Amino acid sequence: MRRPLLDGAVFLVLLQGLGSAALLGQTSEDPDALLRAGDYERAIEVLGPPDAPPSASPEASLRLADVLLEVGEHERAESVLRGALDGNPGHAGLTLLLGKTLVERGHLEEADRAFAEAELGEGGDALLAELHRAELLLRTGRRELALERFDRFIDVYNRSAGLDSRGLLAVAGAVRQLGVTNPVLYRDALRAYDEAIAQDPENFDAHLGVGELFLETYNAPDARGAFQAVLERRARHPRALLGMSRVAILESSPESAALVEAALEVNPNLVPALVTRARLQLAAEADSIAREDLNRALAANPISSEALAVLAGLRFLQGDLQGYEEARGRALEMNPRDSDFFITVAELAAQRRFYADAVQFAEQGTAVDSLAWEAFGLKGLNQLRTGEIAEGRSSLEVAFRGDPYNIWFKNTLDLLDVMDDFEEWGSDRVRVWVDPEDGEALATYMVELGERALDDLGALYGYDPPVPVRVEAFRRSADFSVRTIGLTGLGALGVSFGPVVALESPAIRQPGGFHWASTLWHELAHTVHLGVTDHRVPRWITEGLAVREERRAGTGWGARPSLTFFSAYLDGRIRDPSELSRSFIRPRHPQEVAFAYVLSSLVTEWIEEEWGFDAVLGILHGYGEGRTTEAVIRRELGIELPELDERFDTWFRETYATPLDGRDELEASIRMGRELLEEGRFDEAIPHLERARDLFPENPDPRGPNHLLAQAHRELGNEEELLGALEVHIESAGSDYDAHLKLAELREARGESERAIMALEAAIHITPFDLGVHRRLAALYREVGHSAGEVREYRVALALEPTDRAGALHRLADAQFRAGELAEARETVLQALELAPLFSEAQDLLLRILDEQ
Repeated sequence: MRRPLLDGAVFLVLLQGLGSAALLGQTSEDPDALLRAGDYERAIEVLGPPDAPPSASPEASLRLADVLLEVGEHERAESVLRGALDGNPGHAGLTLLLGKTLVERGHLEEADRAFAEAELGEGGDALLAELHRAELLLRTGRRELALERFDRFIDVYNRSAGLDSRGLLAVAGAVRQLGVTNPVLYRDALRAYDEAIAQDPENFDAHLGVGELFLETYNAPDARGAFQAVLERRARHPRALLGMSRVAILESSPESAALVEAALEVNPNLVPALVTRARLQLAAEADSIAREDLNRALAANPISSEALAVLAGLRFLQGDLQGYEEARGRALEMNPRDSDFFITVAELAAQRRFYADAVQFAEQGTAVDSLAWEAFGLKGLNQLRTGEIAEGRSSLEVAFRGDPYNIWFKNTLDLLDVMDDFEEWGSDRVRVWVDPEDGEALATYMVELGERALDDLGALYGYDPPVPVRVEAFRRSADFSVRTIGLTGLGALGVSFGPVVALESPAIRQPGGFHWASTLWHELAHTVHLGVTDHRVPRWITEGLAVREERRAGTGWGARPSLTFFSAYLDGRIRDPSELSRSFIRPRHPQEVAFAYVLSSLVTEWIEEEWGFDAVLGILHGYGEGRTTEAVIRRELGIELPELDERFDTWFRETYATPLDGRDELEASIRMGRELLEEGRFDEAIPHLERARDLFPENPDPRGPNHLLAQAHRELGNEEELLGALEVHIESAGSDYDAHLKLAELREARGESERAIMALEAAIHITPFDLGVHRRLAALYREVGHSAGEVREYRVALALEPTDRAGALHRLADAQFRAGELAEARETVLQALELAPLFSEAQDLLLRILDEQ
């Protein structure tokens, strides 16, 4: 497997702290300089060549062993320390580091004996030994005893004015553990870390502790600063690089993989880094590669609880319940109160969209540890994803009371407070929650579209999801992001949790920047795909099918190949079909995710074209049975993954041969046509733009040749040609709001009311907040005798709070009267008369209604 190279930003991170001698390639025998430069290999050679006799100096042995431990040479570190202890029995520093080395190897009983011996010493080393013994109690499920020992450190801090940096580090570590019982103590832990760093800026463990503490509260900027402080003093410090990787994961940055690779290059046995890389591989659905890293982690430390938890999660995801129970048993045998085990499995389950299972795993975490606030929070977040809103809020409130510094919990609870004011609309099958400012104007069309999507998709895939499906629309991108991941900054437009769909409101963007109807259809397609496969569908096919269903559902809906897509494909900047899931999780450049949506849709289109839709259904059912991608492709298509890539490439190049072969001419024609338009030479621009259109009629560029042709014909007054250009343009650029409005205007002027209605309906699927559009549409519906459509449009127009509310009520009442809705018409016209008692047309309408009744 090819590993991604470090990009420029990461490379700069790694270079910071390098001395000028290292940068210039000069040699140095100073181990401090070598370590600052990140040259661990040469530093170890200077500190203790393999063939050198054991040092008589405990300080020299300590330094060598510390560096060996940092690079993962555990056996040699242990050997150096035991050799040094032979000549310096009872040395607190040596026994302390020996204990840490034994912990890394999973030898906890021996480690405890070493720490107990170090505890007999004095100063910071003795305090750190005491801390580590308490941590071992915590790791083996003896929380109460551990908390008693941690609590003693508060007295140590208060009574000892002269604690050194290492002693303050021990205090910080203990107080940090006490934060689970009193969250205010997290601040005290941070203060102790800061004091430790003030005394000794080279105390890397203190810097790392600060970074980890900030990571636990999702504070990425401050965490990054703490890890960066280490890298400035010791380039390539593996734990600092791992910390930076975790920051990148928190920020959804593609640099996360490169950073963890850099950490493992220095320390191949760094278990937390191996586990982190395994989790990244699981996120990219590369299960077999993840398993390799977990095997390496458990070889380094056979009792690593975090490695066992991820291994158990992997086995659960693969449907190996017996294997899951085996890993669970190993983990809980060591620590029966290991809530982190269940938290990890819950996170992995949610990552693969097993939200109901995530709730169950998180609940098991709360059962074994009543102070597992993160487990309560995970339970709540996933209850919200399964539509259990009240239950989710209750779980999150418990979590937040225990950990009020967790921004994930706080953000979500704040959002639920906002959502308390949302309006609920809908039917038995689709329930829509919208901001009051969007109200009926948006909900009306969302319910209609949701009903149609469930009908069409259910019939196509032979699956009807449990109803009602809950749809939520948010007027703030930050709110939508919090609803999805608990933090702000998500770049998506919609998400499907299965029974719950969330998306941004079209009010967030200017008309044309977002097609809410296409997005809602896409997410409801996910709801169906998740149901068909029992939530086992991988990203590549569910995204591909969802985009394909968008294109089936509406004119110009869904992502399509563009000129930039063609260039990226030919330049190798898009992964092969067999690796597409990785593009969604770990993109290598900013455009890769968008390209992956397009390519995956083309792959599903090709499969349907070559093998039929039954093959698509067979693939989905195969995933539902727990089969791998290799297995379902082999069974349904009769080919292996390498052949899949090769045959798709052939189909793609044949299908798009004209625009691919004519890219240079196409781009030149567009450029020339645009230049001529800007000069006002419309007649001369048209042949160039027509040539560009003929080479690539499906060009989705909203300002591409089809749009430019429409512009030229509009300037020349060529109405027939303008109509044709707009129709072609909208077929591939359905989000162009102004184009739909212009098309409706032209159709209406020609007396083509039905086609004008279609254009205005398409415009509403982009934004429903234009009052003028609804009034035009109502008039057209009246013209064609569609009374229900007229009533709907005047009702929405009223919801948009027009200035003349009495007039809007009168128009709605008149439409209701003609639709035979006499009771509703009477109520509506009375509301108009309450606002304007002398409104004669309303008075007349009321009389007609009463006469009819």
